[in-house]
Amino acid sequence: MAFDVLAAIAHYGAAEGWVNANREYTDEAYALAKSNRISLINRAAQLIEMILKLNPGSAPSANTVQQAMPTGEKTCLKCGSKMVLRKIPKASFMVAAHFPNVGS
Repeated sequence: MAFDVLAAIAHYGAAEGWVNANREYTDEAYALAKSNRISLINRAAQLIEMILKLNPGSAPSANTVQQAMPTGEKTCLKCGSKMVLRKIPKASFMVAAHFPNVGS
């Protein structure tokens, strides 16, 4: 894919190119990209961060989403167990009480 972007940079006289993927890149991919004015973007992290930086009001806060959810006990669609709220330093999320043993 980086070769396609490299060809497009040359053909259109672009200043730089971007490659966007759902996975991490290898060290070799970063080296090739750096030497050819190509930015490698991880869709799951960097692209979302870039979009939110350009449009800060486009994503609701976690509290807004949580308050909009129906109240009452929630159950896991996969295993049927009760969902519980787990908290980590930067976020909170719902997970099956039996996680990571869901479905076993």
